[in-house]
Amino acid sequence: MDADPYDGRVLTLKRKRGLAERSSWVSKTIRSPIWFEDGNIVIQAEDIQYKMYKGLLATYSPFFKDVFGVPQPTADDAKAVEGCAVINLPESAEDVSYMLGFILEPKSSTLLPSLASVVASLKMAHKYLIAALWDDAVARLRYEFPDRLENYQKTRTGTSVDHSYTRIRLLPLESTQHLVEVVREMGLQRILPALYLHIADKFNLDVLTEGGRTTGRLTGTSLETRITLLNGRAKLLGAYIAQLRLAASEPSPRCLDSRRCAVARAELRDIYFARAENANIRYLRFWDSEDISTDWSHSMMCPLCAEAMRATRKRGQQEVWNTLPLLFGLPAWGS
Repeated sequence: MDADPYDGRVLTLKRKRGLAERSSWVSKTIRSPIWFEDGNIVIQAEDIQYKMYKGLLATYSPFFKDVFGVPQPTADDAKAVEGCAVINLPESAEDVSYMLGFILEPKSSTLLPSLASVVASLKMAHKYLIAALWDDAVARLRYEFPDRLENYQKTRTGTSVDHSYTRIRLLPLESTQHLVEVVREMGLQRILPALYLHIADKFNLDVLTEGGRTTGRLTGTSLETRITLLNGRAKLLGAYIAQLRLAASEPSPRCLDSRRCAVARAELRDIYFARAENANIRYLRFWDSEDISTDWSHSMMCPLCAEAMRATRKRGQQEVWNTLPLLFGLPAWGS
């Protein structure tokens, strides 16, 4: 015979089962290193709990300030921990740990965050209205992906001053492709051109077509992003070839040996066009006034022609940089 759903014994069994499940849930929670014995609020993400101070969180975050303005559960509430109300956050424990760690020590404790932590910083700073966390993440991105050509080149040649707190660390399986979606979503337009350039310059066509894979705390690139990168890369390649052709075709008006320099320029054109054929752009990243000195053809030119080529290439770089946002379908610099 089926048991009466209103039978007291059945209700007792259900109640005991519920208590057992709840006991199991409580036993799974882990106390994080961020645990102040005199704290007055417990934050929980996944199975990790953090005991913090309401005043500190409210100082950094208008969101939490508003939350704390609402009456909290009393100390005898079944879900309270050590007399403190528990606020559950939907983000991963890693993201919450980074956010709370930043609030406790904004600079010195996070000198070189992973790319995933920078992405989390943007999302959580935007959601919880934490201005300091937002500014820190944006400063790191602007350092890596600036809107001036000379700054972009310096960060990739090691000649810039080392400001460690504005750098980003790439962990295994992390890729700069993982930045695009959040940078677009947050409306950071001035970061996008250099970020697109870096990605289009670094990865081959197969990687760009596949897109950054979703991994851990990071999501892959959308179809729209992949199309944007592939289109922009094709336009960059066209600009690259046009500038190479110009730079390697014009001798100096004061050339000291026209025949020898013509042969050297032709051989240099072959070297760079071969790079283009291999889909290796690396135009604005490495193609500055110094790298020509590493090519053996350079030694065959007279110094006046070599200097004229460097000057032409430098002007060409700046011209391409000036139109860089347009190559990726973005508003012009300064718009």
